[in-house]
Amino acid sequence: MAQHINPEDPPASRALAVMPAHPHSHALESTLALRAVALYEAGKALVAIAIGVGVLLLLQGDVSSAVAEFLARVDVPPDSSFAKFVMHSTQRAEALGGRSFLALMLIYATVRLSVARGLWKQRAWGEWLGAASGAVYVPFEVDSLWRHPGWLPASLLLANLAIVLFLCARLWMRRRAALPPAA
Repeated sequence: MAQHINPEDPPASRALAVMPAHPHSHALESTLALRAVALYEAGKALVAIAIGVGVLLLLQGDVSSAVAEFLARVDVPPDSSFAKFVMHSTQRAEALGGRSFLALMLIYATVRLSVARGLWKQRAWGEWLGAASGAVYVPFEVDSLWRHPGWLPASLLLANLAIVLFLCARLWMRRRAALPPAA
């Protein structure tokens, strides 16, 4: 539908008059955000696999010393919250043993890849799985932030909360769209 453009209108008004309305722009933005979350989830899965394999290979030697040496080599202060977080995680991995840790990482990666696939395909089950599996980690991330305050645990918690809230909002909008209008 062509709109009438009045030459007497200010330039900004004329520009707005010829811009087409995009009723689906919100849906497109939501789809792009969902795809970004899917890629983030797939990335977490790949990192988990790499960490699992790396820990399995490292456990053939003294892992804690190797990790501490690596952190020193890349100039991470040993008393920083990041170094403490990494060393604590390394000690937990050593306590589990290499194969058990790799198995846990593969289970985690499988869930994350399933979430990524469901989100990429815009499936409700992907949103449910992503919201539920992300929400499970919130108490542990809060505990980690409480015990080891720093930018890394805070960033992980905020990113996870943002994703869980985004997925819950999408599920809520899905539910509202499925309900019949009130009389």
